[in-house]
Amino acid sequence: MTAASLAYRPNVRAPHVARASAESRLLTAALAVYAVLILSISPFALAALGFDYGDAGGNVLTKFHPATFFICFLALAAACGTGDPLSAAVRAFHETPAALFMIGAVLIACAQAIVVTKIPFTPLLETFLPAPLVLLLLRVIPERRGRTLALLLHALLIGNAVLGIGEFLTGWRLTPFVIDGEDLNYEWRATALLGHPLANAMLTGTYIVILAVGGGRDLRPLVRAAAFAICLASMAAFGGRGATVLALLMLALIAGRRLLAVLNGGHLDTRAMMAAIVAVPVAGIGLLLLAHSNFFERILDRFADDTGSAQTRWDMLELVGRIPFSDFVFAPDHRQVLTWQGILGLERGIESFWLSMALSYGLIVAGLVFAALFAHGWTIVRRCRPGAVWPLLYFLAVATTSLSLGGKSSVLTIATFLVLVLLRPFAPARALPAAAYLARRR
Repeated sequence: MTAASLAYRPNVRAPHVARASAESRLLTAALAVYAVLILSISPFALAALGFDYGDAGGNVLTKFHPATFFICFLALAAACGTGDPLSAAVRAFHETPAALFMIGAVLIACAQAIVVTKIPFTPLLETFLPAPLVLLLLRVIPERRGRTLALLLHALLIGNAVLGIGEFLTGWRLTPFVIDGEDLNYEWRATALLGHPLANAMLTGTYIVILAVGGGRDLRPLVRAAAFAICLASMAAFGGRGATVLALLMLALIAGRRLLAVLNGGHLDTRAMMAAIVAVPVAGIGLLLLAHSNFFERILDRFADDTGSAQTRWDMLELVGRIPFSDFVFAPDHRQVLTWQGILGLERGIESFWLSMALSYGLIVAGLVFAALFAHGWTIVRRCRPGAVWPLLYFLAVATTSLSLGGKSSVLTIATFLVLVLLRPFAPARALPAAAYLARRR
């Protein structure tokens, strides 16, 4: 069959076109599986399944999340699927130099951890390696793939919020709240699908900010408003004080900016306004019912009594002062850092990932990772719609108040996935065929 005959038979596609379509659907399905893995199997779930994910010792393969293996295999398969994996990798890194920067910085930090500071390197790989791979795989997001992944992400985040509220109200947990071998059964904060309450609060807050800047375009207006209200209420169930305050502050800034734009003649989304008019009274009634059932009492108690959290931040600054400056710049003695952590009561970690990483790898190597992190965020902002900077700023602000990226966590990868998919650019309008264009002109 000739190419000319194919042009006049629209129901018949060339073999390479059909193959490309099948590969596109397969990649979409694989990315959907990855989203389910990373958003539904928490570190607590891995521990309950017998993985040595957060423990010292054990099989090195159980130190990584199954989603990490999956995304590495998917990136390799995507490169091999082109028929020339080396050229595909070079082209991908040329289009996304921030991914190469991040991977290189992480490998240098791993070498520092293995050779100099003698500390585990798996937290670095687990926390920072999957995010640039997601950035590479989502360089281009066809609209059908974007909508499929977006609806899945919405369902998982809303489901996580509902589960968190249910855990908070009933006291039942999907997975045990275990840290360093201690079952924290006295903790009231929900763990839901994402595990640690602080990770839940950080990512739920990021999702709320994404919705506020237009990340819910794949949802109907009423569903979008309900998702916003449910997730905002779940912040109390997760008990993240800093995450909650920063989310409210960010929402106030976004609302104020939008109000000024409308007053200056900007576009007003009437559908969103009508949905808000319907949703606000319903949400108000729901909040009153929750308040009547003492739903917010515990989170308010956390603001009244921080259980020494503020003092912990002063203590970590004192810890930095105890480390010789040259060691702090190049490579602190890990044993000395652990000793001072024990003396100052910081055994659970340092509540700032900036300081934690500097004390683990030295300021020079940590600074390299920080620079790669900013390049990663800048690439995301450039690829997404206007407003993507808000959830990224929120994410970094909350991460600053906790160990987060300084430990072993998937929060950076999940935040990358959420922003890239939910704030993806609008699909370009299709050009009209010549006949239709002429008909319209007539």
